[in-house]
Amino acid sequence: MIRLRHMVFLAVSIFLVTGCANPLHYGWAYVPLHDPKSEMFQEPQGDIEYRELQDMKAMVEAEREMYRKGYVMVGYSNMMSPQLEMIAASASRKWGTQVGASAVLHTFGRSHYLATFWAKPKRFVFGAYYANDLPQDARDALRQALTFEQGVIVESVVEGSPAFEAGVRPGDLLISLNNERIADAATLDRLLRAREGTNVTFVVWSMREGAPRHVQVALNPMTK
Repeated sequence: MIRLRHMVFLAVSIFLVTGCANPLHYGWAYVPLHDPKSEMFQEPQGDIEYRELQDMKAMVEAEREMYRKGYVMVGYSNMMSPQLEMIAASASRKWGTQVGASAVLHTFGRSHYLATFWAKPKRFVFGAYYANDLPQDARDALRQALTFEQGVIVESVVEGSPAFEAGVRPGDLLISLNNERIADAATLDRLLRAREGTNVTFVVWSMREGAPRHVQVALNPMTK
């Protein structure tokens, strides 16, 4: 009886230690952000691209590179297990293939496992990633020059996208689109959806130049 109890305890212990790394278990840990199997995304070409990063700093830099190259994060897995480093490489590849991703990045640290899964859209309407958190010096400059301090800041630009071809750069502040002020990222999202497939004009403020400039962008249609 004691031996049987020991065997049961051992089996449960092995499951608890290694269960998180099972590709099927990723279905529980995986957080989807987009469906890479939808018509909006390109089909994966060949084997899934796989990169292992040494720490979170390297992970952040790799993710920025993925955004510049036109990838979109379609989901992520964030788990804890002391055995993940041994088998997570093959498991993350299998799960990435199952969900339709074309690339996966991961990093380890003190039994902490983070994987991000990526796919390429067929096209970008605009092709820039932007955020609401304007630096205070940018707000001060806008207030002095334009009497208001609203807009979004460009964090990354996809190579070859309409934004890239028009000369939009990381660090630029997008102030208005076709004379409509951009109050925040949600406002810009709405304006871009309403004007996909058309030529638009942005007012862009560059802290490097210290003045606004007009930028014409030929937006792509969402679908063809």
